[in-house]
Amino acid sequence: MNGIKEKISLLLADLEKTRDYFLQNYKRTNSPVSIYTHLDADGLSSGAILGKALYNEQIPFQITVLKQLELSEIKKILTKVEEFHNFLIFSDFGSGQYLELSKYLKVNGKSTPYIILDHHLPQKVKDETDKNIKKIYEETSPWHVNPYFYGINGSSEVSGAGICYYFAKTLNIKNERLASVALIGAIGDIQNKGENGSFNGLNSLILKHALDQEDVKIINDLNFSSIKPLNEAIAYSSNIKLAGLSGNPNKVLKFLLRLGIIMEKSNGQIKTLNDLTQEEKRKLTSTLIEYATIKLDIEPSEIYRNLIINRYILTNEIVGSELHDLSEFSNLLNSCGRTNNSSLGIAIAMGDRRIAYQKAKDNLIEYKKSIMQSLRWLSENNIIQEKKYIQ
Repeated sequence: MNGIKEKISLLLADLEKTRDYFLQNYKRTNSPVSIYTHLDADGLSSGAILGKALYNEQIPFQITVLKQLELSEIKKILTKVEEFHNFLIFSDFGSGQYLELSKYLKVNGKSTPYIILDHHLPQKVKDETDKNIKKIYEETSPWHVNPYFYGINGSSEVSGAGICYYFAKTLNIKNERLASVALIGAIGDIQNKGENGSFNGLNSLILKHALDQEDVKIINDLNFSSIKPLNEAIAYSSNIKLAGLSGNPNKVLKFLLRLGIIMEKSNGQIKTLNDLTQEEKRKLTSTLIEYATIKLDIEPSEIYRNLIINRYILTNEIVGSELHDLSEFSNLLNSCGRTNNSSLGIAIAMGDRRIAYQKAKDNLIEYKKSIMQSLRWLSENNIIQEKKYIQ
């Protein structure tokens, strides 16, 4: 396959066949659709997209989040299917286990109907050039959808949430409003790896949908957390390492004060990146470039590429909240999944802004504390060593 348009056309045509397969088989059951998804931000975004899409069609569903789709879990799923005869959807995993699913998901000798919406390399496939991809596609269509079947890279061009988003669009074009959730999943899988944190491939088309709906806007900003206290955001950034500052929020605070940036808000809290004026951001940018150029002997252009990113903003969320910035939203979902609170993440990604959101915020605070404690322990035991360059 050559052009991206041809690849996408084939994918979308097959997703319509997958939709038809789903609707035909689901209608034969009297049970809710069972969605199984992964616990990371992409998996929770995938599950939320599917849940919202089914809810919009008044199709009952239940979502189960798993750490991995292991054989033991597949056997548990079979036990439930034998009793309830649910239609199954596997999102953000399944391609790597499609042989086991084919083998074990049988009731009375007949295969249980299900679909796989995944973006990882399929089982028995080494890389995207593997000739087995075509064979697997032919053997598993229409119930198995994977971007690699169409020459689309599932590592960089589309996430599991992106595949689920396109499936949701086949159910109802109104599900285009879920594009922003698909982008949260892509960011969770670090697929915004283009210049200045841009998207490539299918993800760039999903971004266009979100922009057209005016659900998302793009701003150029410094490559630090927008909601952490600024000194901590700089000190503990995983994107940019600054010798003499990284790992030491007190030094960063003094550094910022020397710039003339008033770091304390009227309520006594330390300012975040969101709290800075444009003039303060410009001053901080130029000073960091100067600091890294002199201290680290790095070309200013290289520093700038790492320092300035596209920030993707949800237009309907409160400025400075954990949901305003898609990257922070992704972090919130990830913290839910990693602390056995996946249901909170699913609920928030589906639109809950009440009890689930407050609980998830409290959970995020504790999650960050545990990470900070781990980082301090690693640093104090010289397991983390400072590097004299920006990355």
